[in-house]
Amino acid sequence: MKQYYLYILAIVLCFGCETKEGYLSDYQKFMSKVKKEWTSYSEEDWERKTALFEKYNTQYYKKFKRQLTTEENVRVHRFAFVFNFYKGDITFNKFFRGDYDTFLNNLSKATLDKIITIFKEIAIGAKDIRDVGLINIISQLIE
Repeated sequence: MKQYYLYILAIVLCFGCETKEGYLSDYQKFMSKVKKEWTSYSEEDWERKTALFEKYNTQYYKKFKRQLTTEENVRVHRFAFVFNFYKGDITFNKFFRGDYDTFLNNLSKATLDKIITIFKEIAIGAKDIRDVGLINIISQLIE
């Protein structure tokens, strides 16, 4: 039965991401679901979620990248960070490897009013991971 839901979700995703607004809305819904249900995910569930995440984070991102505002770009990168955090895949190596350089580059190009909006996005991301707990963050960074 789970397979049917996955197929239906994939079809909805294919048609839902025809516009930038649809992409951002669908990605946000996906992330909300991950944040609510991550504790009950099996390895197989994480594989399916990771496949969907990769579509949002690479395929659809490339499609709409030029249309995204600075704030929207930061939101997309926040989603990626939070997804990897909940999956348990945040380490210092990712920072040193440059996985978050695009986010920092967007921040450096922003004007003051955009920086305020960006920091609001960052605050949401901080709340997302604060809900899980500081000890988990530190443990993941050390691994």
